[in-house]
Amino acid sequence: MTSASRVVAVLGPTNTGKTHYAIDRMLGYRTGIMGFPLRLLAREVYDKIVKLRGPSVVALVTGEERIVPPRAQYWICTVEAMPEGMGCDFLAIDEIQLCADPERGHVFTDRLLRSRGLKETLFLGADTMRGPISALVPGVEFMRRERMSELVYAGSKKISRMPPRTARLLARFGAAFGLSEKLVPTTTIEQYVQVTPFEGNTLTTDADMYAFLQLQMARKPDLVLGGPTVQWLAQAMIECAALREKTSPDVPCVTFLGENEQIVSTEAVHDRMTRWPSGTLDLVPEAQHEILMEQLHIRTRVCDAIATHFKKHKLTQ
Repeated sequence: MTSASRVVAVLGPTNTGKTHYAIDRMLGYRTGIMGFPLRLLAREVYDKIVKLRGPSVVALVTGEERIVPPRAQYWICTVEAMPEGMGCDFLAIDEIQLCADPERGHVFTDRLLRSRGLKETLFLGADTMRGPISALVPGVEFMRRERMSELVYAGSKKISRMPPRTARLLARFGAAFGLSEKLVPTTTIEQYVQVTPFEGNTLTTDADMYAFLQLQMARKPDLVLGGPTVQWLAQAMIECAALREKTSPDVPCVTFLGENEQIVSTEAVHDRMTRWPSGTLDLVPEAQHEILMEQLHIRTRVCDAIATHFKKHKLTQ
């Protein structure tokens, strides 16, 4: 660390803009590295900086992914995966209060004691770290960030009864609170058709097909899949974010989307198909999610369209 290097602890509760502040500070330098506690959070920040500066200068290094362009200037990593000895102008560690974590605390403590940017270092986290940082980091400055919105206690609630929108937050922070193996809110260990009556279901409008699914689950319990865990959701969101950035292949494609789809994001489907050079989006009236398990006239139309598509684009030897 050079004599001109500045070390700042940016402390405060959640939703105070600490991460946004650190990103702005890093992009003011030629080089920088940021360490995050979760792969999903690192991926989100990586995507944000790529949009601002382009993929040729941004690296992503986590336990699952490694994207390192030849001329990388900004490195976004999980704390455990941070390269050492790079000599970057700027360095930041997020959620520094994880120094107290029984399993991962030794890694965060090591970064607190030894990792520094050549010109500026930021430690982001909770106010509970003010005392330990004061004792361990000579010459540190403190910056207090106030909450940007009011936090209201709504009482205790089982995780399974929380609104669906909280799933994204759980995927992002669940591991830090030991929730990785918990089921995502509004899901259960039972398969959907086992606990949901035909009336009001979001899979199909064909009663016979729905009854067939229920019978199949009863006869073949080994096929039953319950709701996803928080860890599964987090990994799925990482992969979906990566897929979203990929270019659509220039091959003929037809995608069928039920007009009454309620399970997947129809906006995402429309967005992908507008970026598919040889793609066609076929909106299916009356259909819900499981189009090939819909009423007979719907299945017939879709199967005929699939056959026509393959006949039109048949490969020639």
